[in-house]
Amino acid sequence: MNLLAKMLNVINELTQQSLETEVTDSSGKPYKVTLEEAVVSAVKASEAANGIFSYPHSIQRADSTLKRTSMADGVCKTYAVNKVDVTLQYRFVNVEQPEEYIDIPGIGTGIDYGDKAPGKAYTYACKYALMKAYKIPSGGKASVDDPDVQPSSMQDAMTGVERTPAPAEVPFENPLIPKADTSDFTENLPPENMHPEDELPPDGIPTNVAQAKKVICTVSNYRDKTFGEIYPLDQAERLFKWYEGKNKPKGELEAARILLAEKQKEKA
Repeated sequence: MNLLAKMLNVINELTQQSLETEVTDSSGKPYKVTLEEAVVSAVKASEAANGIFSYPHSIQRADSTLKRTSMADGVCKTYAVNKVDVTLQYRFVNVEQPEEYIDIPGIGTGIDYGDKAPGKAYTYACKYALMKAYKIPSGGKASVDDPDVQPSSMQDAMTGVERTPAPAEVPFENPLIPKADTSDFTENLPPENMHPEDELPPDGIPTNVAQAKKVICTVSNYRDKTFGEIYPLDQAERLFKWYEGKNKPKGELEAARILLAEKQKEKA
């Protein structure tokens, strides 16, 4: 049997299955999504039964940094966010005739405050290549491990974006991603009395107390709060101690260390 006929069999088999999962957003409202785990599991079984082997190849990756600013309580906050664009070809091979194959393009973008941007981009690219190849409908919104579970928590809060473009030698430009807005966000400039040393460095790693208080926390109970907002809380010192030895972004680890020392200095 030729490859197209086999892939058509897979499409027909997957049509009989429901790959959607119901999840809830932060407000408790339910909605349906098509998770990466469900797609891969269903496709893997059907491809094995029909003599098809598929895998990603010709992978290209472009890294860049987004500098995002937002105004909260009259204070300008700046965030350094990692962004990765991945483009690849997903190859579907006829196991009985390995010289017969079809390539389907996949494009994915991952944005994360820590080190998860590459995984998100790669997951997106592979997942949607499989879904488009086998005509699997998409259910919904976006997540942390599978980028389609919950909407991005910080997206709507950002009032300014300045993109640092990927190196010119990277042969990739994602046509689905709008070009960054390079307009002058004067309304987001820091107050005149804010000193440069109080600004969080581009790498997001603080060097003093003022910078540490601007770092964004990613721990579940305090997610998207600044360390400055957490600092006055009774449980702040316990949280800062909790960070010791944890596998968290360097900016958060350093902020927790600086603010823990500051808390202990206040007690002395």
